[in-house]
Amino acid sequence: MAEPVWQTKGKGNAAEELVRFCAGRDVSSLPPADLSLLPMDIWTNRAHAQVLHRAGVLRADELQSILRALKALETAAEKGEWQLDPACEDIHMAVESFVTEKTGTEIGGKLHTGRSRNDQIATDMRLWLREALLGLCYEILKLFSVLNQHGIDHADAVMPGFTHQRPAMVTSWGSLVLGHASALERDVRRLLDVISHIDVCPLGAAAGYGTSWPLDRRFAAELLGFDHVLEHPTDAVGNRWEPDAEASVNITLYLRHMATLAQDLIAFSSPNFGFIGLPKELTTGSSIMPQKRNPDLLEVTRAKTSLALGFSTSLLALGANEMSGYHRDLQWSKYLIMDLLREVLGLAPLAAQMVAGLTVNREAMRAACAQGFLEAADVADMLARTRKQPFRAAYKIVADAVAGSEREGRLTPESLGAALKEHGWSPLTEDEARSAADPSVNLNARKNAGGPCPEQTRELASSLNDCCLDLMKEAALRAKTWNVCREKCAGTFEPI
Repeated sequence: MAEPVWQTKGKGNAAEELVRFCAGRDVSSLPPADLSLLPMDIWTNRAHAQVLHRAGVLRADELQSILRALKALETAAEKGEWQLDPACEDIHMAVESFVTEKTGTEIGGKLHTGRSRNDQIATDMRLWLREALLGLCYEILKLFSVLNQHGIDHADAVMPGFTHQRPAMVTSWGSLVLGHASALERDVRRLLDVISHIDVCPLGAAAGYGTSWPLDRRFAAELLGFDHVLEHPTDAVGNRWEPDAEASVNITLYLRHMATLAQDLIAFSSPNFGFIGLPKELTTGSSIMPQKRNPDLLEVTRAKTSLALGFSTSLLALGANEMSGYHRDLQWSKYLIMDLLREVLGLAPLAAQMVAGLTVNREAMRAACAQGFLEAADVADMLARTRKQPFRAAYKIVADAVAGSEREGRLTPESLGAALKEHGWSPLTEDEARSAADPSVNLNARKNAGGPCPEQTRELASSLNDCCLDLMKEAALRAKTWNVCREKCAGTFEPI
């Protein structure tokens, strides 16, 4: 790849995958949607042919002829020797045309017995979507692992925590990062739930009203690695949009979490904070300003979040005013979910590289804790606890002390002592005064479950890691089941 005009010795080498990901459709064309479904359509045809053989529609030799033709198509496509013919209208007719050309109309003409393109595309899309979502789960789990370890490594790096984009209380960089990992664990759990909802087989629903042919739908589901049969034919076909919409909503939730992570990295790496430094190879530059290094990946993440919301809204609205049954409107659900996943896949691995390459300026973080009265809530807690008084009374004393320390930007012993005296409370001891001024002491005091003290941060990281190992096992089991079924379904023909 040619170097971008902004790539210079001082900026380092930008990762090629970053440049391509951020450029997106500016420089890359999109393949036909149905071309992506070829492996799935071959799989459904193999399964349907075996169902037809079991039903007595195809003789054993006819089944073998069809399976050999499908293998020939698969091989030709892998070698780039087969192209999707627009005259065939869609992938289903293109595959059937190829099989018929290889086997003759007496055999190939039987392949579409007992099915419609309606249940065929509904099946293809469920096969495609479940694998795409599983791939996304693997990507997110990799990012989770990097965030989790980064949180452990920086569990004691004190920094300001913010509410309303203003300094609030002391936290740690490790705890903040672990919050992002915690959200991603939920995202993976939701996506695996979506996969379980998708993993039901519509094949055999035909046009949406069943078929008079004695087709074994449970056998078809078994060959395709589905958990169950989606029994009601009108539901199976007419609600073809539903898996795409459900997936898009959960992908949008994931991207919403990614947008918050992106904004944290943008803000805390800016000169205004200087808490972290982004790896050079994952930043880009300006065509006019030689000094610039820009967080394009993080900005693109925010853009993709907005895009995902639009896709989700479109999928939820698609066909909302239609009666039961199939309508051509539903074809557009395929484009929407494919485009969304095309935008999303590849993001988490780049984000993982970025987090792994961060430099953390602990000194700048600690120094920032000296302003903004970050200790105020902790001091109020300490006063209420040690004096055995209501928290609200301690709150008012600290509020008065804050008012008396506005110029300094942090609680001074003088203002706090004056407020305590005014309210008739005992003065601070030397140990209490030192503790109030030390952000690490305040951080370590918050030891409740999940709290930001280093001990709890590391304990939570261990617990989250165990959860994600379980999720990884669940994902791996699904992938293994699908692969076994695909290989079994493909290996039932006799070689020529």
